[in-house]
Amino acid sequence: MLTIRRSQMAALSSQALAAFRAQLVASMQERFPDACGKLGRDATEALVEACIATCREFGVPARMAITSAAESLFATEGVDSMSPMDAAHIVRGELEGRRLYSLMETLTGVEVT
Repeated sequence: MLTIRRSQMAALSSQALAAFRAQLVASMQERFPDACGKLGRDATEALVEACIATCREFGVPARMAITSAAESLFATEGVDSMSPMDAAHIVRGELEGRRLYSLMETLTGVEVT
């Protein structure tokens, strides 16, 4: 049986999160070069970090869902002048909307598109 200590798991998780964060920043720079160019690397990283933190706060751990939220954020008009707090607010609204649609689909049995 393989046993992984909490400290080892924390180190592995930290490395995986750092790699994902770097990958997501690179993806946003590739998909939204104008906005990321205006923001600069540090601000782009800060917005990506705000997006990841907000998703985790909402219990959204899936990379695909976090990437989707980041894409929605970076597609927002005016993203090139946003603060991380503004970004978190936008991502929070996106996640609340998705949660509402999911609840409506569950309760009604009708897919909301």
